[in-house]
Amino acid sequence: MTVIPHSPFCSFGSIFSAFIDRENLTAFKGNDAAKRFVDELNRAEDALQNARKQSAVLEQQKNAAVDKLNQLIAALKFRLGC
Repeated sequence: MTVIPHSPFCSFGSIFSAFIDRENLTAFKGNDAAKRFVDELNRAEDALQNARKQSAVLEQQKNAAVDKLNQLIAALKFRLGC
């Protein structure tokens, strides 16, 4: 199970409860619906984790671009004597 810390939508209790519920679902051997549900939940959690990683990378790229832009503006102001 993938647990994403500091989620604004979850508390420890609800994460633990979801884990227990998932474990209970998978305990029904031969229950294809429960297995599909757990598989889909795992895929959704993985997609969310990947989206958060991608968001962090994009945020870093944005910050680097802002820094470069600020440097270019400062250099231009220096050349123009502003």
